[in-house]
Amino acid sequence: MKTTEIDGLVWNDNFCAETGSASYTLVANPGPLVTDFQYWNRDSYEAYIAHIGQDNRFTFLGDPSAVIKGHFVDCRAKSHATTTNLTFSPNAESYLTIPRGVASFFAGMQGVTVRSEPILFAPSRPDSDYSVGNDQIRMSTATKPADFPRLIVNELPLPKGVLNLINARQQEILRTKQSYESSFGVPVGDTIVRINGSRG
Repeated sequence: MKTTEIDGLVWNDNFCAETGSASYTLVANPGPLVTDFQYWNRDSYEAYIAHIGQDNRFTFLGDPSAVIKGHFVDCRAKSHATTTNLTFSPNAESYLTIPRGVASFFAGMQGVTVRSEPILFAPSRPDSDYSVGNDQIRMSTATKPADFPRLIVNELPLPKGVLNLINARQQEILRTKQSYESSFGVPVGDTIVRINGSRG
């Protein structure tokens, strides 16, 4: 494990099984959800992105000479708004964990494929308006770290039954090519802020 200045923002080793000369299989890491792959045909994110109920585990695949720059802000309510920057290249042998409540922005992503293996968490607050299907908080890249929201993150791992329902819903959306609404409350300090939008 390789740590960073932000607690929980760490690099871990993937398990790669050798299958022949200069050939290997990248094995899925233990976790509750199906692995997703996303190919990037643009250079960077449009904004900083944070989640309150999801730890992201990203493996970056692509040209090993490519240079990716990641910028991170710790938005967790009990943190000190720590920031850090990482510069790295695609490498199938390791994955980056971005904990819930940490905002991330990546540049240099053109032509990179990201394997995503998220781990989901439910809120422990009885007044939470969190919705597992709509957990994405965006902040402008012009926002100063001191002005980022302070987020109260979820703490309870989702039970297997709920994860099975989420998987079934994701498969239905992919199969029918339908859009879905994004409307959810985000705990910011002592206030719940309603975020609205749509995804399709």
